[in-house]
Amino acid sequence: MAFKTTPKGWISPKYARIRINKISDYSRAIPMIAGEIVNRNLSTHRRKTIDYLGNGIINIKTLAKVLHLNHSREIHDNIMNNHTDISYVNLYYGNKEVRIESNGSIMAIVLYCRNIPRLVSPFNGWKSIAGNNKIVLYTEGDNLISGYISLFRYQTSLRVLKADIIGAEEKLHSAKINIEGVDYWEYLKGNWETMDSVHWNNYRATF
Repeated sequence: MAFKTTPKGWISPKYARIRINKISDYSRAIPMIAGEIVNRNLSTHRRKTIDYLGNGIINIKTLAKVLHLNHSREIHDNIMNNHTDISYVNLYYGNKEVRIESNGSIMAIVLYCRNIPRLVSPFNGWKSIAGNNKIVLYTEGDNLISGYISLFRYQTSLRVLKADIIGAEEKLHSAKINIEGVDYWEYLKGNWETMDSVHWNNYRATF
């Protein structure tokens, strides 16, 4: 006897019509959103409880939205009155340290990586969560960062492939990735066959 199968992730039309309330405790929703960005392992029902943008997508924009919702009116007004819009972001890694440089106020960061360290310890006032190929860093308070900042140190052969950045204005920015020092030369050694295509101005070596 043959059994009828349904595609993975399929939702019954009856279930799809059921209204699912969003989590009202934003402080509880924030780590759930960060964890879902990293691990993508929540059930369909649980994802709906943190889908604050109503588009079925849980990403850094969702995180920024809920970070704002979690702020008191005083903190929110202080952030919006004193923040600087982002116009450029550079991310540097190498010599066992990840750094970021921006002319605007950063609220959250998602790094797409290889060889992620088991423990990521960001600076005071920020939190982090790491998975197989992503690291999420964010502030729950008004400690937005700007200028040249050390994000964290690492001991693995980390490779940062992409960095999404979002500030108080909730606009998504992509950082320019720069490899430094020993990690830079290790990168070239592992990609020697494509050295002719390397954009040398994107990298700098320090010793």
